[in-house]
Amino acid sequence: MNAIATQWLPSYLVPFFTLSYPTVTPKNPDSFPDSAYYNTGIQDVCLLITCIAVMAILRDALRLGVFEPLAHWKLTRDLCNRKKLEAAKSKEHTNGHVTINGVPNGNGHASDVPKPTSKELRKVHRSVLRFAEQGCGPTGSCVVIVPIVKGQSDFLLV
Repeated sequence: MNAIATQWLPSYLVPFFTLSYPTVTPKNPDSFPDSAYYNTGIQDVCLLITCIAVMAILRDALRLGVFEPLAHWKLTRDLCNRKKLEAAKSKEHTNGHVTINGVPNGNGHASDVPKPTSKELRKVHRSVLRFAEQGCGPTGSCVVIVPIVKGQSDFLLV
């Protein structure tokens, strides 16, 4: 790799993309007898800097492109479902069920599902950012406890 990189990379960039201290292959290697072997040195820090930068870019790309949209979709869906459920529960005691002199009051239809309040939307947004920044654990699954309504929590398992 080092010989190929020196052909198309400027000399000042080679340490950022290759190991810098090649050494001879041991007489009796444990494994990979045809591989190149390297020692460590101060220029290997340049390769570490490149690895850190690439991982930071990948992390942000995954956060913005995968985790935030996923969390936003899931949490807004759950919030809308919760609002529908609350509206259905309150429908039992609203229009058409209250009687005055034996005659139902209202037309029998509850009002539409209320839109989420700005406070609930702020909580969803804060939870989306928290989930996206946290990402997934080393096992590949993520569990986030998301408080949407005071006293209630949702578990988001991805």
